[in-house]
Amino acid sequence: MELLIGAGIFLAGAIFGRIHRPRKEPPKLRPPTCSCEHARSFHVNGTGACMYKMYDSRINHTMTCTCQVYDGPIPLSPSYFAPEVDGN
Repeated sequence: MELLIGAGIFLAGAIFGRIHRPRKEPPKLRPPTCSCEHARSFHVNGTGACMYKMYDSRINHTMTCTCQVYDGPIPLSPSYFAPEVDGN
């Protein structure tokens, strides 16, 4: 009898834990950035020198980023084709 009570308590806890578990939100997607922390769109042709304009308030001067090569993630080419999975 005690074994059945213990099994009942265990099952009730397992079911209650699954029902009332807090839902995790999916991680937010971040745009691809270079190690200079600027987006890929600021780099010439997507891979070259960074053209982000920075303002230095200490010397009251605007200058471009010193990053010379984009080293962040490279997106798939537009010609990439993923085959359709139809189960056959």
